[in-house]
Amino acid sequence: MSNVSTTRLVLPNAGARSAPVTTALIIVLICSSVCLTAGEATATSATWRRAYVVDAGLATLRAAPALHARLLKRLRHGRMVAIVERARTVDGIAWVRVAVTRRTRGWIPVIAIASPGEVEGVRRMASRLDSTVGFARLELARLAIDRFPRLQSEARVAFVQEAEHAAALLTKRAARRFGHVRGLTPAELRTRMLLDPLLDRYVRLGVRFEADPATLRYRVLDGRESSSGSVPP
Repeated sequence: MSNVSTTRLVLPNAGARSAPVTTALIIVLICSSVCLTAGEATATSATWRRAYVVDAGLATLRAAPALHARLLKRLRHGRMVAIVERARTVDGIAWVRVAVTRRTRGWIPVIAIASPGEVEGVRRMASRLDSTVGFARLELARLAIDRFPRLQSEARVAFVQEAEHAAALLTKRAARRFGHVRGLTPAELRTRMLLDPLLDRYVRLGVRFEADPATLRYRVLDGRESSSGSVPP
């Protein structure tokens, strides 16, 4: 067989000084020693590890570990993936092959994801929390609170900051959206403000707002004010 090499080994034996033994070395190609020609990368196997997208701008799922490989899809912030394999291309870019669903797998730059179980992953998430602003930072803060225990303290601070910033933005827009409304009682106007579709993406992350119909202002509720949970304590 072409994949089997035969060698003669001399092993100690109680009844003789040496004895020839013929051993068949069956070469099994596994992920830990495969050379991928498609991306000119050397791949290594990885224990399946849960990770999350922390940079949606870099989270392009590709058919091979190469920047010009076929684009399969782009992953959003917080998307959970399972790391299947790792590779590094000749240009020094580190990639991971991930399972997104049972049927969807592809390659993504390692700098786009972070794993709570890896020191480097925690550092990457912390760095993203420091460098990101706006709604993306709110998403990352929510993810860190839920999935990165070592970052919960910093994440809570970031979550509160961005929630307050969101309330300020919504207040600016409220005058334009509700300032012309006439014939509503204060309760009806408050209801309209709290059901505004602009609040939806924040509410999905756990932010709860209160609205003042007299001033058309929003404020963030803390956990003591909302039984359904709001800004993490």
